[in-house]
Amino acid sequence: MNKTYKITRALLEEGIHPRWLKVEAKLIEPLLREYWNGLKKTPLILQKCDAKRQAIAESLIKFLYDQLDGELNKIAIQRDQYTDFNKRYDKAFKSEEKEKLIIDFAQTLGAKKQQLQGDKKAFSRWFGEDAMIERYQRRQSMSERKLAFCLQRINVLVSIVLSEMDIDLWLRLDLENRVEPLFHYKRDSRTRLEVFRCLATALKKLPLQIQ
Repeated sequence: MNKTYKITRALLEEGIHPRWLKVEAKLIEPLLREYWNGLKKTPLILQKCDAKRQAIAESLIKFLYDQLDGELNKIAIQRDQYTDFNKRYDKAFKSEEKEKLIIDFAQTLGAKKQQLQGDKKAFSRWFGEDAMIERYQRRQSMSERKLAFCLQRINVLVSIVLSEMDIDLWLRLDLENRVEPLFHYKRDSRTRLEVFRCLATALKKLPLQIQ
């Protein structure tokens, strides 16, 4: 099991320059923790992956597909919440009402009790609508960074899984259907670029007759 864990970490870090590993650790560590915790709850998959690099890579790809879906859903939900906040804020007249809307939106974006208390105290100095807009945009940027990172990892893992040009593996991965919708994601060009790279890497690995 320890060997499987080490292989999993190595796969998530593969191709990343050592200087960048500390920077990317903020993305790698949560992904590794969530994947490993899920793997331990599915003994059959864990047994299948036992110290097998290609099997682990395939399992990681499917895990990262779910991460993409979850992050896209989070982006959409936060966008709707932001739109709703703007509509309510534009209709508010009293400063107390506006402040309540800002605090409610801060909580919606994930601010905890201590941060909310700090936000309330900062109203008289700097905290307000602009700060909330910046906080929302930062959250969206973080999600888009995660999308790009997951796609980068999928690109590396696809190259490993398809190293033997196995048609059954290609069909099992269902790569085109899982990542192609992200090609139309308009907010962030990095995401579209990484989708293109994923598909290009996979196509290079496939026999000419089915490319």
